[in-house]
Amino acid sequence: MKIVHISTYDSGGAAVAAIRLHKELLKENIESSFLCAYGSKEDIPNYYQESPVKTPLLYRVLNKLGIPITQNQKYWKRMQALEGTFEIVTLPFQDADFSEHPLVKEADVIHFHFIAYFIDIPSFMKKVKKPIVWTLHDMNPFSGCFHYDNDVKNNIKNFKKLEDELTSIKTKAYASHDKMKIVGPSHWMKELAEHSKVFGDKEHVQIYYCIDTNVFKYRDKQEMRVKHQLPADKTILLFVSADIDNYRKGFDLLVKAANQLKSQDYLLLCIGKVSEETKSISNCQNLGSIYDERKMAEIYAAADVFVMPSREDNLPNTMLESLCCGTPMITFSNGGMKDEVVTGENGVLIDIIESNKLMEAIENVINNKYHFDSEAISENAQVRYNPKKQVKEQIELYQSFFN
Repeated sequence: MKIVHISTYDSGGAAVAAIRLHKELLKENIESSFLCAYGSKEDIPNYYQESPVKTPLLYRVLNKLGIPITQNQKYWKRMQALEGTFEIVTLPFQDADFSEHPLVKEADVIHFHFIAYFIDIPSFMKKVKKPIVWTLHDMNPFSGCFHYDNDVKNNIKNFKKLEDELTSIKTKAYASHDKMKIVGPSHWMKELAEHSKVFGDKEHVQIYYCIDTNVFKYRDKQEMRVKHQLPADKTILLFVSADIDNYRKGFDLLVKAANQLKSQDYLLLCIGKVSEETKSISNCQNLGSIYDERKMAEIYAAADVFVMPSREDNLPNTMLESLCCGTPMITFSNGGMKDEVVTGENGVLIDIIESNKLMEAIENVINNKYHFDSEAISENAQVRYNPKKQVKEQIELYQSFFN
């Protein structure tokens, strides 16, 4: 059985999840390939990078002159004329056609991940009738141009016509393909997709992301602090985000909460793109981006708690990694977090998204209100997110097309 994973990028949370699954499949002797549009990784087996074919020069010139020719260009022009504030908007159209790509033609099953800016959905669905598995990393596959619900709510007034039109186009495209199954990494995402107009008639399953439990595992906290020159006598709070300034990730809420803390007996460790906001917190250390998974696992293990104040999220790899390392979470009760975090057992779940509630939860951890058992947290997470279990479920899903 040949599987081709299609992902726009080879970096970022969605790509990391896709690559981890791809590697686990190879370990099980499944012929798996990874195809991306933008990337430069050299350490991934069966890796192929294929930049989307550029629009013909004449079409590009005409587009610059205000005369869009392709469907992609026409819709981009419409979208760019609309005012709004959002993280990302994308279209289901592309000028490139990958329906005849050798990896697609050879594959028994096509596994979509984040494919915006890469795959032209209407033409691909029409031309390629092979089985498709789609792992949902955000809401865009069953929305119009937006990727997150809050962006829809905050911009729907200006974008409603376009959003409805693109949703209808996707619904029609998917309806023409009767061999598609949807994977929600979290129960939350699975339920949203199941109840959507776009994917409502498809089969849905919930399968966690693959985590390398040989890397992300329990380690002695004090040993890790010594190794990474971190204070032994302070409560270490950890925040991780590729882009610390991403509004959806809620770092601004953490800044407000930290500046209201009565106790100063803590250190906030920030990992990700350096942010100016970190300078407004007195007890903050920014470690920048960390790409080495083993080092990242050791930082998780060194921390007392991982603070993830996301306003909206699916099933972040960072959450699963932290729990596998035995580090409890402080997070809001939304998205995939509400299904994975139990207050007092493996973290603190906050019902209301606001900085005061976040501050109270952090104060409670600093003041030892909870007595978390890091080894037990790690042990439970290692079972729950074991990659052998996830890859077995994925293989069974692929095989179900042929039973």
